[in-house]
Amino acid sequence: MKRIEKFGIVFCMIIGVGLSFWTEQKAISHLCNRQYEEAFIKNEKNEQQVMLVEEENKREQKVAYLTFDDGPSVYTPQVLDILNKYGIHATFFLIGENVDDKMLPIIERTVKEGNLVGIHTYSHRAEKIYGSCEAFQKDVQMAKAVIENAIHEKVRFYRFPWGSANGYLRPISKHVIPWLQEQGITYCDWNVSGEDSIGKCSEWSIYHNVEKDMGRFKQSFILLHDSKSCCLTVSALPQIIEDALAKGYRFDTIDHATNVYQCCLE
Repeated sequence: MKRIEKFGIVFCMIIGVGLSFWTEQKAISHLCNRQYEEAFIKNEKNEQQVMLVEEENKREQKVAYLTFDDGPSVYTPQVLDILNKYGIHATFFLIGENVDDKMLPIIERTVKEGNLVGIHTYSHRAEKIYGSCEAFQKDVQMAKAVIENAIHEKVRFYRFPWGSANGYLRPISKHVIPWLQEQGITYCDWNVSGEDSIGKCSEWSIYHNVEKDMGRFKQSFILLHDSKSCCLTVSALPQIIEDALAKGYRFDTIDHATNVYQCCLE
């Protein structure tokens, strides 16, 4: 009988210790879970704050987006050499008719070296581009097909010949701009121009035209040209880049812009 009593006492003690240990572990587990949840929430808030700060810093940064229209050309390799020298990238809006077997290695090099390729036009002739909505769509589709075949990836950006505010586009703009969006294509204008394809220019005038306007914008979308008649653009390019770097700009391709520059059509 005494053994049974002793056994009962020991058993109760074991149960009591077990319950106490279980209760303590449950409390510890609950505390740890709560601390984990609080830490997770705090970490999530910190991550959100970091993202907001990074986004704000991105908006505050001065970025120059070099864009070249009308290529590829005999000067494209020289432009690429200059970009490589400074470790920067640019965006090239190509003319479909210029994309041939001779130019394929240059286009492939352009993309391989981290630059962005977009559509400029297929023909660059106003009557073939802006004659009607159907004419515009045909021109874009032809250019898109030949350029995508050359770079083996989708093209997502477009530069209107003579910009989106040109008089040729105005009668059909309300139809073709939404159509571009439906195709997954974003158009990009410019807020700084080297004026390197207008009238008589010089190496100095191209540089000066960019320099005088670039400082007005934290996000400078610079229009230059990559055609067989724009050798002076190549000569002016190093000075343009060095001036921008000295003023605290970094260079990037337009697909990394928060919002590409687009003119307001009235």
